[in-house]
Amino acid sequence: MFTSLHTKSSMYLAKMAEVQRLLNSYLREKEIFDPRIINERNDLSLKKTKDGALFHLLLEQTGYELLGYFSFWSATGHHEYEDTFYVKPLENETWMPANADEVMNVIVEELAFLEKDAAERNRKKLELRSHMENSIHKTALYLKNSIHQEERSQKKPVFLQSEQSLLLGHPFHPTPKSSEGFSEYDLPLYAPELGASFTLHYFAVAKDLIFEEFIDGHALDFGDEFTEEEKSHIRSQIGDENHQYRLLPLHPWQANYIKMIPFIKKWIETKKIIDLGKMGRKVYPTASVRTVWVPTHNFFYKLPLHIRITNFIRTNTLEQIRRTIDASRVIKKLLRQDNHSSFGILLEHGFRAIFSPMLTEKENEILIQNTAVLLREGPAEININEHESLYVAASLLENLPNSDCSILAQQIRQYNHNEEEWLRQYLHVTLKPILCLFAEKGISIEAHAQNSLIILKNGWPEKCYVRDLEGISISREHADKLGYFSGLIEKESPVIYSDQEAWKRFIYYFFVNHLSHVVSSLAKINKLDEYQLWTVVRNFLLELETETASDMLKRAVGRLLDSPSLPAKANLISRFLERGETPLYVHIPNPIYRNRGGSHDSR
Repeated sequence: MFTSLHTKSSMYLAKMAEVQRLLNSYLREKEIFDPRIINERNDLSLKKTKDGALFHLLLEQTGYELLGYFSFWSATGHHEYEDTFYVKPLENETWMPANADEVMNVIVEELAFLEKDAAERNRKKLELRSHMENSIHKTALYLKNSIHQEERSQKKPVFLQSEQSLLLGHPFHPTPKSSEGFSEYDLPLYAPELGASFTLHYFAVAKDLIFEEFIDGHALDFGDEFTEEEKSHIRSQIGDENHQYRLLPLHPWQANYIKMIPFIKKWIETKKIIDLGKMGRKVYPTASVRTVWVPTHNFFYKLPLHIRITNFIRTNTLEQIRRTIDASRVIKKLLRQDNHSSFGILLEHGFRAIFSPMLTEKENEILIQNTAVLLREGPAEININEHESLYVAASLLENLPNSDCSILAQQIRQYNHNEEEWLRQYLHVTLKPILCLFAEKGISIEAHAQNSLIILKNGWPEKCYVRDLEGISISREHADKLGYFSGLIEKESPVIYSDQEAWKRFIYYFFVNHLSHVVSSLAKINKLDEYQLWTVVRNFLLELETETASDMLKRAVGRLLDSPSLPAKANLISRFLERGETPLYVHIPNPIYRNRGGSHDSR
């Protein structure tokens, strides 16, 4: 996939990817939107060999200055950099070349002054650097493996290749590939970036310990997963009481983890839980690591995994489960999609977990979050022909630092598509239905690039699916007006948010996280001015505002066009301040702001 790996080491590329993410996050979160030096000062004793725009960054707390070159400047902060940087103390006249580690150090040192207490500052700084090193090390491993994996991947469906090809991760996160818990031994077994596949670990759980709910009333039958030999093994373990048990599949790593929980150990000893071991057909970890694709059902299992991936321990809390199931109920009733539609939402059909009325609320919360498995439908189009392929949107957009070899670039060039026309079609299958969904139904889906699946036909956007309803939010105002509280969901449901918060989440997840990445990736293919493509987005919305008969949609379009700024999650500052569960937000300029006046400044 990445041919330049043959000329540059995987560690070098991993460090440059980290520098790009760290710098872009820092600039965005410090609201430094354009540090370019247009008229280069004559007194800078730097080589004049770079084609990109010179940028200058003053680090006031530590007293350093940083210089470098943008190879691509992005209106929404998706900048790319040349690999030459310079640093100097403020009082010094001499600029010294800086490598990737030195650039990371000066940025982290400056960021650390957000913490006033010196001892805490040092602790948090070391903690952040440790997580960054963890992410860099794993990224380098994934990049190195990708050369050898490429030949093996050709035998997998395009969809699965896409799920397992996100080697660099979130473009605005300082530790996008960090994971605490997986050992060096575990990574080849379970990491999607290494092309892993494995069998799940099954437990037979007594019915009185089962806590489950399915939106259509029917639990998933796991029978198709097993060979006749495995079915015989289950019968031999359970005996004639098989109707008194329910099967629970878990990630093999998690199965070992929960067996250390005291009441699980006790129930295994008393046969309330029977450890059946690893069984069934192979499953494939997807981009989220803990969600696996099950080919026999074309279902996804969202498994609990007590490992910190980026910011969070990836278990399934009761609040998250309730939000997911309530969201599925609303969507199933209101928005069942025609298979021929250009937009769809993948429902979570239900969950199964371990629970005991004999335990305390806190103990049951530990049980549920570590054993709850959610069952998600898969797109019917997974079995597709060579001219029509399903991709995770994030995998279409990812490329190595200072490279335009993304899958999207390959598709645009292979089929000779015009970037503006391609973007307009992309807006038809993503922005329009997602915006209508909020405007008319009050449903704000977490349609970030990793949650969105895109079907391309001859390189052309045909359909979008959005998955993972844990991050969904429904406007209370809409829910009240549209009758969602009349027997569908409770007013206290965790899926309910204020209209303002639901709108903010929609704008961040789709517009800032997803669409700005698409626009930037398209612009990088032929080094277009990004504003040329943002004008396409603006005109698309203006046409929608004019043509729609829906007053609610008109208001939503106006709300977007008339906002001078957009909310963006501050992942770097939140990570440093250890606020991953309650992240901070900053505001970035809205590139389609209708009242900006005149042409965009595209320096």
